[in-house]
Amino acid sequence: MEKELVEQLKTLEKELKSIHAAVEKSYLRVFVTGLVYGGGIALGTVFAIALAGWLLSIFGVIPGIGDIADTLQTVIENDS
Repeated sequence: MEKELVEQLKTLEKELKSIHAAVEKSYLRVFVTGLVYGGGIALGTVFAIALAGWLLSIFGVIPGIGDIADTLQTVIENDS
């Protein structure tokens, strides 16, 4: 009975070591995933705000943005 318990504890110890090694390697992966996720949210938010501002300027809800958009469009057309 005691031998079985010792063997089970050794098996458990091996499994815990492998889990610890896997978790230790994943810290960098979790960090990079968080950076990518945060960057995606920031980029998506900027895009959504720009799109909403552009749409509102088309409908005349936000005065002055249409003039800025026309100026930017002229600059872009002249550069290309």
